[in-house]
Parts: sequence; structure tokens; C-alpha cells
Amino acid sequence: MEVPLRIAEAKAYLEAKYHESFELYSSLTIGLNQPYCELFFQSASHPEVMVKVYDDYERFSDDYYGVLVRDQMRQLFDRVAEGLPCEIKMFFRFQADAFPEDFSDAASFPDYLAAHPRCFSATMSVFSEAARPCGREVWDALCSRLRKEHVTGSLKVYPLDRNDYLEITADTYEDYLSAHYALPVAYDTYIR
Repeated sequence: MEVPLRIAEAKAYLEAKYHESFELYSSLTIGLNQPYCELFFQSASHPEVMVKVYDDYERFSDDYYGVLVRDQMRQLFDRVAEGLPCEIKMFFRFQADAFPEDFSDAASFPDYLAAHPRCFSATMSVFSEAARPCGREVWDALCSRLRKEHVTGSLKVYPLDRNDYLEITADTYEDYLSAHYALPVAYDTYIR
């Protein structure tokens, strides 16, 4: 038995929540190992990003809020790294698949983060130069600053040679890590 997709309802949910238009791109229905439907939309303001809506036939949830606050999260990480006594590049991606239904206002990000830090759990990758590694004091300061900002998630520091360090960007770091899966990790923890 095929479960019908609630395309119109999912579109209405997104548009009411975020006050902009969305268009369906693709969808996946409920399967043996997946007890929910996934509908992928493109927003009017961020057409380059796929917005995933989860439908378990009880409620909808989505990952679009992470797109809306991505720049704010980037600024937060820049503040955290500022003034550390070594040069680092810090990149992230959210681990959560969906944010709570009431998370819709990007201006409320600091309040949401303080009240619900686990909703913004991130996989954080920090890169430093192997020739100028981050010492234990830098690692401890970085972890402490992240906790003060209510950031939770996994944090790994990778020492790279100078050329790789200079070339790695937010657009390339995940592919780099995939291609260098045996890359040594200098520090690894989960921030709570």
C-alpha cells in the first residue's frame, strides 16, 4: 500500500511558518526503514538549498531554520575563534535533521540557542597548520568559549600541511575529509 504524499499541506506548512513561497522539488514516501515521508522544497529566498520537510502523518517538521541562521552561526564561530593565539579555520554543519515547529524567527536565534542548545547541535571541524599546531591551552579555550555560547556538538581539530590549510574552505572541507578519511585528529570531543 502506498502512502499518499501531503504535498499541498507541506507547502502550506512551510509558507505559513516562514512567510515566503516554496516549490516542491522531489519527495520520498514512507518505506520499510523510514516511517515518515520526506518532501524537498526550494524557497524563494534560498533556491540553491534544498529544504527538507518531514511528515510522519502526525506533524510536519523541517530543516529550513538552519538555513536562516547559518550566517549567524558562522558569526558566532568567528567570535569564538577570535583572539586565539593560533590561526584556525572552523567549519560546521548542523547534526539535527529538523528544528522544532516554533523555530521560525531568525532574529530569535540567540534566545533559541540559549534555551534549546541541543537543537543546534553541530559537527564542527577545525583546521590548523601542522607546522603551527594548536596547543592544549587553545583547545581548552575553544571548548570553554563554545560552552559559554551554548553550542553543543562534536568538535575535531585536524592539523594540515600549509598548502591544504590555505586551500580548504567551507565549500570544500567535507569533500576533503571524505577524501582523507585517515587524516589524523589532534583533538576530539563532544561539547555539551
